[in-house]
Amino acid sequence: MKLSDYSIKHPVIITIGLITAVVFSLIAYNNLSAQFLPDITQPQAFIITTYPGVSAKRVEKEVSKKVADALVTIPGIKDMTTDSRDSVSVVQLTFSESENVETLLPVIREKLNIIGDSLPKDISAAPEIHVSSVATYLPIMTFAIESDVDLLELTKYAEDTIVPSLFSVQDVSKVLVHGGKYNEVEIKLHLEKLNAKGISVLNIREIIGSSNVSIPSGTEFYQDSEVNIRTSGEFSSISEIENLIVGYKDGGAIYLKDLATISVVTTAPDVYITSNGQEVPFIEVFRREGGDVLGIIDGVKEKLQRMQEQTKGKLNFEIIKDDSKITEKSISSVIQSAIMGTILAILVILLFLHNFKATVIIGISIPLSILLTFIGFYFSGVTLNILSLSGMTVALGMLVDPSIVVLENIHNKLEAGLIPSEASSVGAGEVGGAVIASATTSICVFAPLLFLTGVVGIFMGGVAKTMIFALTASVMVALLVLPFLTSKLMKKSKHSGITGKLSDKIGSLISKLDIVYRKTLEGSLKHGKFIIFFVISIFIISLISLTTMGTSFIPSVDSGEFEIEMSYPDGFGLEKSLEKSRQIEQIVLETVPEITTSLIVTNKSSATGYFSLIDKKMRDRDVFKVIEVLQSTLTPKVIDAEIKVRNAGMDSVMALATGGQGFIIDVKGNNLDELEIAGNQIEHILSMDSAVISTEMSLNSNRKEIVSNLMLDKMGSLGITPYEAAITTRLLFNGDKIGTFSSGNEDMDIRILSDLHGNPITSETFETMTIVSRNGENVNFSTFSTMEVVPTLDNIKTTDRIYSLKVMGLLNTSETGAISSRMRESLSKIDFPIGIEWSIGGSAGLWSDSLASLLLVLGVAIFLVYVVMVIQFERFVQPLIIMASIPFCLIGVIFGLKIFGSNLSLISFLALISLGGIVVNNAIVLIDYINFLRKEKGYKLMDAIIEGGSSRIQPILMTTLTTMLGVIPMATGTGEGADMYAPLGQAIFGGLITSTLITLILIPVLYNFIEKRKENINEQKI
Repeated sequence: MKLSDYSIKHPVIITIGLITAVVFSLIAYNNLSAQFLPDITQPQAFIITTYPGVSAKRVEKEVSKKVADALVTIPGIKDMTTDSRDSVSVVQLTFSESENVETLLPVIREKLNIIGDSLPKDISAAPEIHVSSVATYLPIMTFAIESDVDLLELTKYAEDTIVPSLFSVQDVSKVLVHGGKYNEVEIKLHLEKLNAKGISVLNIREIIGSSNVSIPSGTEFYQDSEVNIRTSGEFSSISEIENLIVGYKDGGAIYLKDLATISVVTTAPDVYITSNGQEVPFIEVFRREGGDVLGIIDGVKEKLQRMQEQTKGKLNFEIIKDDSKITEKSISSVIQSAIMGTILAILVILLFLHNFKATVIIGISIPLSILLTFIGFYFSGVTLNILSLSGMTVALGMLVDPSIVVLENIHNKLEAGLIPSEASSVGAGEVGGAVIASATTSICVFAPLLFLTGVVGIFMGGVAKTMIFALTASVMVALLVLPFLTSKLMKKSKHSGITGKLSDKIGSLISKLDIVYRKTLEGSLKHGKFIIFFVISIFIISLISLTTMGTSFIPSVDSGEFEIEMSYPDGFGLEKSLEKSRQIEQIVLETVPEITTSLIVTNKSSATGYFSLIDKKMRDRDVFKVIEVLQSTLTPKVIDAEIKVRNAGMDSVMALATGGQGFIIDVKGNNLDELEIAGNQIEHILSMDSAVISTEMSLNSNRKEIVSNLMLDKMGSLGITPYEAAITTRLLFNGDKIGTFSSGNEDMDIRILSDLHGNPITSETFETMTIVSRNGENVNFSTFSTMEVVPTLDNIKTTDRIYSLKVMGLLNTSETGAISSRMRESLSKIDFPIGIEWSIGGSAGLWSDSLASLLLVLGVAIFLVYVVMVIQFERFVQPLIIMASIPFCLIGVIFGLKIFGSNLSLISFLALISLGGIVVNNAIVLIDYINFLRKEKGYKLMDAIIEGGSSRIQPILMTTLTTMLGVIPMATGTGEGADMYAPLGQAIFGGLITSTLITLILIPVLYNFIEKRKENINEQKI
């Protein structure tokens, strides 16, 4: 029994099934997470090791290299990079998409345990393992805490109250407080007193550490009960620390207070965080992978509102970054486009069928198909994001295609005099096979996208699932629900009065259109060779114009946020850097009155500013224009600073996913010196390009470090080890945390340092430093060491254990294809040393690498479409005629992008793949009906083509117009996130125009050409 017959004969079952489906669809929709982009979930693990006070070179040699060598044998590693900086080593492991990092953690820990003894003894702790993905790198919300309350008290409130409260919000993974102040116990040693008493700094550190302990000692029975035993010797007061005996001299005890000043101090800031000129702490909120952005931020805002009320307005939370705004507005923009497209599609149905009940039925089938699609979303993990909803908008026209074909045929049967139930059965039965075949071909177009991997696979996979679920739902609705509705609701049209006159006029217009098309088709069939030549010529011209189009991986998005990176000379102190940051902030606020919030994080030699703008609709210029103006304004006005203005928001996420923002060239080599020279050459060439605003290189040797060169032979004779000298130096200059002191409800770090800390270093400094030898004598550092100032690298990176660097250029355009070509041409002329390799990286490199995969997927999709059509038609040649419509739709894609000034990108390529499923559907219905007329009705070839085209022009125009009008709101969108999804609508709009003409004119011409030739061959055989 056919599906349509079953639905007509079992109305009760269909009704209750529909109600059930709608209920579960609404439940599924209500439980879907909302976010701007799908999670970029590349499985990654980070091994972070802190090696205080050590240069990048030593960190790379003594930590990063050993960790990388130990972990390289772990299965499933796709890439391994190391980043060695002053005091910190970060080893990043990126795994294949199929790997579960959590299951590999025991293996990683085991490998690290094996090399534990070979790592430096004075690393601050064992290497830490962090599992993360790109989706959770950046905070989804950042806010500053403004208050008249003292910053110390404010920080404590943030740590003790705000952070625990925010952790209770579902899907919050991490909450970080920055810019606060803390109390700590400072033990400042006086070198003169140490030297006079002959006390070693190392001995003092050891005594303090061993005098402040709390050690569990197991369990034993006490009074018939098992109890824990713990030995407690923790400091309970500052006086206990002051009166700690650290040595003896001349028969008397030496107390710590005799050698040092012990006090509770507020930590001196190593970073200033200011918002609107006021020093503030700020908090970052991160989400778990797959977390609902809108739900999390709503929950956080609710908590903050409650705390503001509880403190009676003493606290004000200034939101700096809020991803829910761009997420909510962009999703709303796409939904509005979808609603507008649905309304336009319904009006098209009303125009062509001029039947109100038929229009109502189509109006039911569209939202029903969408609701059923949400069930697929829920079970497959697809979230509500700008790409999946854009796919849904594109699918609107395809959703209605099966219903239009079925409804139009049922409508014709009713007009021919059949009763509703019979018309529904016969009408749906005649075109059911074609509907299933056309939907199957469309599914075959999108199915191969599911096999793409990496960032491209994440973006394409969600859209592919959306289209597959939507198409499957539309066929079910068309063949199961629609016949049931038409059998109950539709009757033969009876028009009278105004409705009748309007219907007659519409019918007259359609009849005239039919006559014009018949004449056009007859002329085209008579001049078939010219038509083929003309279309091929236009196609070649389009391919040539394709080479002049700009390319980009993903269009940049105006999310109303931008960042300013400020680099100051190494000699700048924190206060001078803060003064320069405030100067820059003032210029920015004067230049950009659209700014609503600002936050600047200032370090000793750098700063980063975060700025938010008013809503896009309230601005006369986009964020890209603001960035361009600021860059040209700040560069000449601010001296002693290197300034880079960058787009933020979703561009920051893409920068993390693709390796950086702007245009990037990756350089590798085995020799660091040669690598740096090559990097400087490449940076110079890149800086000369007209599209580049500014450049930077990740390897920087402009920094200096003071090296204490130890004379090992003298040290041996004096009874001093290099380790003792190195640790003593670190304690005297940098200080070290040696424990925790508890006072009431407050836990404070105990930090030991000397009066050398914070003072300028001179050539005489080493004369004041002494170390106690093994025979108890004070030995001056100048006895066994010399001081030298040498250049040093600020960080050293490796990729797959080969030294690497990035040369980055900030661009004045999002188009990267042209600059890629220019750089390849320029760099290919340079004779780099053996072992130096370069490649285009970042989004430009990802686009180049992805293009081959995308073309392969498109080829596989076209092949699958051909297979389905061969099975349907049981012929090999006719499917090739239908598939001729696919390449020619490229004419319209280029035309559509050119009109709107958009680039070729991953999004527009997605449109090309979508068109591959859309354009063949109409051609299938057309060729299938022509075959039906020739086989079942006995029509001659020319008559069958003309009659078939004439009878199919109405459903073809209906399906084309519904899809075209459905994407027009998307193509012309100006709302939040429109930069991302608009090219999809633009390319489909243009492609549909040309593909429809191809289907109505070229396909019949090719069909006639091939079938006529076949008839001639058969006649010759006879």
